[in-house]
Amino acid sequence: MRSKSPHNRHQKIPGPSIELTCVILSAMLFAIEDKNSLMNLVPQVYAEPGKKETLSILEGVLTKNLDQAVRFVCLAGLGEKLLKHEESPRAKVSLVYLVSRSFSKEGQELSKKDSEQLWRNVWSFASQIPSVASEMDDQTRCGNLKDWQSEVQIYARRRWRTLRDEQTPRVKEQIKDLQDRVLAFLNIEREPSS
Repeated sequence: MRSKSPHNRHQKIPGPSIELTCVILSAMLFAIEDKNSLMNLVPQVYAEPGKKETLSILEGVLTKNLDQAVRFVCLAGLGEKLLKHEESPRAKVSLVYLVSRSFSKEGQELSKKDSEQLWRNVWSFASQIPSVASEMDDQTRCGNLKDWQSEVQIYARRRWRTLRDEQTPRVKEQIKDLQDRVLAFLNIEREPSS
């Protein structure tokens, strides 16, 4: 048992704000795309920190990938929430379906043929997950595999509709809000939309 003395307590290091996280991710994305430009900019910022041209270039670097960084941060939050609820084999198959469905035809409605193909791919991939493979074996031994798969598919489609109709619009609102907060954090005005 741990002692409650103040000497044994570890100081918690504060994490970066979500706004700073977005700025860092945006800068990292820029560095991946154009490392040389970023490496040339850093000495300029230190040499002439208040120079208008330098600040303009820095603003361009920080905002170039900002939308992508903000979307990633917001979607990562949704992904984390989904993953926390994905412990059963049924839920793991559902997660594979949600990811596959999100990328198939950009989330548009699928034809029956496309849907059947998607499910073949989902089951093929999900069957590689040990807990799903074990459940499929158990259901096969019980002669209940098709019924179980049908149940799982109904569950996954229901989760897809919830994701599409409820969670995605909420995330879009969160993205807009976070974009505004990050621009305020950087003291940058949003450009008027055309």
